[in-house]
Amino acid sequence: MKLVLSFILALGACTGSETGNGYNDVALEMRAFNDLETLFALDRDGARFDIEAANARVTRIDLYLPDGEPCSERMPPGEVAADHLSCDANERMLHLDGPWMVDLISGAFSPSLDALRIPEGLYTRVTVAIDAADDTPSFFVAGSVAPARERLAWSLSLTREAEADFVADMPFAIDDSVSALSLLLDVRGWFSDLGLADCITSGAVPQVDGVYRLELSDKHCADVDKAVRKAIKDAGKVHKK
Repeated sequence: MKLVLSFILALGACTGSETGNGYNDVALEMRAFNDLETLFALDRDGARFDIEAANARVTRIDLYLPDGEPCSERMPPGEVAADHLSCDANERMLHLDGPWMVDLISGAFSPSLDALRIPEGLYTRVTVAIDAADDTPSFFVAGSVAPARERLAWSLSLTREAEADFVADMPFAIDDSVSALSLLLDVRGWFSDLGLADCITSGAVPQVDGVYRLELSDKHCADVDKAVRKAIKDAGKVHKK
């Protein structure tokens, strides 16, 4: 089952004007945010779940071109693109093939994508595929919560394939004025439909090595991962700056 995650897209600088036919080096990052000084999400009852660690295993990034523009025309002869950049079979998008581990707190990709060569021009949509491998989850987040006076550690691991999708209201430009591309994942609605603090204090969430594992909730708080995936899907918008 695929999950569509909603992100905010932020460009380091963008004029929105027509661009040339070359390549531009951009720094790509993907990180969680909530427009506040500290990173946290509230559950249905207002309990604050502080987020102290988060990461994702990204396997593919797709950059969609405007309708009717073949991908092959975006890659000028003689130019050198990113090593993992290619056109899809229908020439609707550019592929960047991973995998990468992404620290969603710092935004950093590993291996680094600090100087990613992307063809200049307009793009309409970006998708990011997330998938698990062996003992590495597709998505992981952890932190602490204090439903009473005691602060408790918690974590959530997702192991299903996911696809992060964000669509611009208007095409956005990659040109020589753009130095960075940020994929910002809004955390504010992650737990808003769940009474997670009550689940933890009621004993419905098992504790493993001192950490309450939210994805292992019993039938009273079941389908935590499903609810979180839906919340992530419904959050966010496209933003340029």
